[in-house]
Amino acid sequence: MRHFKHVFRSMRFHIIILYTLLILGAITVLSSVSYRMSYSMAKRQKMEEIGLLTSQIADSLNVYFEDAVNAMNFFRSDITLREDIRECNRKSQAERYEHVRNIQRKMKQAILNDNDIHNIIIISDNFQFNCQDSGIGNVNYGSDLIREIVSRCDEMKKYNMEFMSAKNKDYVYGGSGKEEMLVCFPIKDADGSRTLATMIYVLNFDRIDKICKRQQLWEQYGCYLIDGKGKLFYAPSSTFPCPEYDWSPESATNEIDNMMLLSFAKIEANNWRVAYQIDLSEIRKQLETIRHFTVITSIIAIFLVIIISVYIGWKCTRSVRTLSDSMKKFGEGEFYIQVDENSGYEEIDILNKNFNHMAQQIDNLINEVYAIRVSKQQAELEALQSKINPHFLNNTLQSITSLAILGRNQEIIFAIDSLRGMFDYILYEMSDMVPVSKELEYIERYIEIQNIRFNHGIEWKRDVPELMLSYRVPKLILQPVVENSIRHGLKEKKGAKKLLIQGEVIEGRICFTITDNGVGIGAQRLGQLEERLAEGQETPGHIGLTNVHSRLKLNYDSGSGIRIRSLEGRYCSVRLCMGLEEKEYGA
Repeated sequence: MRHFKHVFRSMRFHIIILYTLLILGAITVLSSVSYRMSYSMAKRQKMEEIGLLTSQIADSLNVYFEDAVNAMNFFRSDITLREDIRECNRKSQAERYEHVRNIQRKMKQAILNDNDIHNIIIISDNFQFNCQDSGIGNVNYGSDLIREIVSRCDEMKKYNMEFMSAKNKDYVYGGSGKEEMLVCFPIKDADGSRTLATMIYVLNFDRIDKICKRQQLWEQYGCYLIDGKGKLFYAPSSTFPCPEYDWSPESATNEIDNMMLLSFAKIEANNWRVAYQIDLSEIRKQLETIRHFTVITSIIAIFLVIIISVYIGWKCTRSVRTLSDSMKKFGEGEFYIQVDENSGYEEIDILNKNFNHMAQQIDNLINEVYAIRVSKQQAELEALQSKINPHFLNNTLQSITSLAILGRNQEIIFAIDSLRGMFDYILYEMSDMVPVSKELEYIERYIEIQNIRFNHGIEWKRDVPELMLSYRVPKLILQPVVENSIRHGLKEKKGAKKLLIQGEVIEGRICFTITDNGVGIGAQRLGQLEERLAEGQETPGHIGLTNVHSRLKLNYDSGSGIRIRSLEGRYCSVRLCMGLEEKEYGA
C-alpha cells in the first residue's frame, strides 16, 4: 500500500494522466478537420478573387493619376512660365502685375483642359510671391503644411512629383477639414539646378470615389486608399466599418482577426496603395451546416479537456513553480529564502528540503565572507589615509620653515591660516565621502601654500562644471595628484608654470584631469609607473599616486582608478575616474 501511495503522489503519474486526456481531446478535435479544410479552400479562392479585383482598381487609379500628371507637365517645360516666375521674384508687387496675370491665365487654361484639376497654387522658393486660381479660398502660405511642401519640392529632382493627403483646413483659412489629394512638384530652371517655384494642385476626389465604388461587389465589401506614408486616405463611406489595422505593411494579402481579408495592390504613378476588404462571414455562411456540427462537437471536447487539463496541470506544477520562483529569487541575491517542505509530492519535498539546506549554508558563508571583506577594506583604507596625511604635512611645514627663514611674516600668516582651514577639513570633516566643492576648496588652499614656495610662479586654473559640485568623492582624493604635479612636474620647470584641474561627468562616472606643463615623464619610466599602479605596488617618488589608485580600486569597480599621459619635456596629465554618487551637500 505504501508503494502505491508513493506512485499516486508522484508527478510522473499525474503527467501521464494529463497527456492521456490531451490525446483524447486531440482525437475529438479531429472531427473538425473536414470543416477547416473546406473553409480554407473557400477562403483561398476568395483571396484570389479579391486580389484580382484589387489589381484592377489599382490599374484604373493609376491611369487616372497619370492623366492628371500629364495634364500638368507643360508647366514644368514652359519657358515663358519660368521667365514670368523669375520676373516676379525680381520685381516689386506693383511691377509684377502682368507676369502674375500670365501665370493665372495658364492656371485657368489647365483647369479648363482637365476638370479633375482645381485649386492650383504656385509659390516662389523664397516666398517672395505666390499665385493661386480664383476657385480656392484664402490660402495660409505660412502654414506648416505649405512650408513643408516647399521645402520638400526644393530637394526634388527636376521631373519628380509627389502625391500626399491633407485636410483642407491645414492650408486654407477657414477650411472645412475635408481630406484632399494634393499633387506637388518643383518648377526648376532649364538645367534643373535651382528651384524657381513650387506648384500645388488638388485632384478631383469624386473621380477617385467613383472608381473605388464602381468595383464594389457587395455592401459588406469595401475599397480603401492608403497614401505613401501608410496613412488611410479613403474609405467607402464615413459609416463603413474601417478595420483597425496597421496600413504600412507591403504584403499582398492579410487576414485580420479571422474576421476579414485585406488585399493590397500598388499604384505605380504615386506609390500609393489600394486595399480591398472582404468579410469572412460571407464564406462561413456557405459552410453553415458543417460548421454547426463541428463547432458543437469541438466545443464540448475542448471544454472538457481544458477544465481537466488546467486543474491537473495547475495542481501538478504548483510546487515546481514555487520552487522555481524561489530559485530565481535566490539567483538574484535573496539567499535567506526558504520554501515549504510539505508540497504533497514526494520528489518535490526532497528537492525543497535540500534547497533550504543549501540556501542556509550559502547565506551563512556569504555573510562571513562579506564581514571579512568589509573589515579588510576598512583596514586598508585607514592605512592608505595615514600615509597621505603625514606626507602632505611634511611638505607644508617645509614651506612654512622656508618663509620663516626669509622673514616673510605676512605670507607665514597667510600660509598658517590656509593650513588651519586645511586641518579643519582633514580633522573635522568626518565623512569619508565629501562634496566636490569642499574637496576643491581644500585643493585651492593647498596650491596657495605651494605657490608661496614658488614665489607665486604657479599659474593654475580650475574648470569644473557647477553641476559637479554637489557630487561626492573620497576625501583627500585630489591632493596627492596635485602634489605630484607640483613636486615632479613644475618644480624643475623653467619658465611659466601652469596647472589645470578639469572635471566632467561621463558615462555615469566622475572624472578629474590634472594637467601640468612641467618636465613630464619619459616613455620607459611611464610604462614602469603604469605597471606598478596596475599591480598596486608603491612607486618611489610617486607614493601618493599609488595610494589614490588603490583607494579608488577599493571603493569602486574595476573601471575606476588613475590613467597617466605624458610627453617628456612637454606635459603630464593624470586622469582619475570613479563611480557617480550624486547627493546634495547637507541633504
